[in-house]
Amino acid sequence: MDVEGKDKDKLMAFEMRCYRIILNVSWEKITNEDIRKSVGSKRNIIQRINERKLKLFGHICRMEDRRLVKEIVFGGMEGKTKRGRTRREWLDDIKEWCNEEIYELQRKAQDKDAWK
Repeated sequence: MDVEGKDKDKLMAFEMRCYRIILNVSWEKITNEDIRKSVGSKRNIIQRINERKLKLFGHICRMEDRRLVKEIVFGGMEGKTKRGRTRREWLDDIKEWCNEEIYELQRKAQDKDAWK
């Protein structure tokens, strides 16, 4: 699942709404940047999602090959595909963010400290 367009905007708005409720601040008084500074948040929710997704990818890569999760993430489906545009896969985001092929990223993820 990639966070794009409307979903991204909704997540960002939800994050700021939560911060404003926690701080009991109205909408007109303080900018979002000031709110984020006062909360002490260096990363927004989208950056956190991306970071956690990359961590999970590294964890899955280091699993034993017989694990079901690894088979599902890296396995292929048999049969014909549906008509129309191909849907984004979970691994498409990883490839896009790292600008490398999955087999190369799998090799790099084997070293846990380097992957961090």
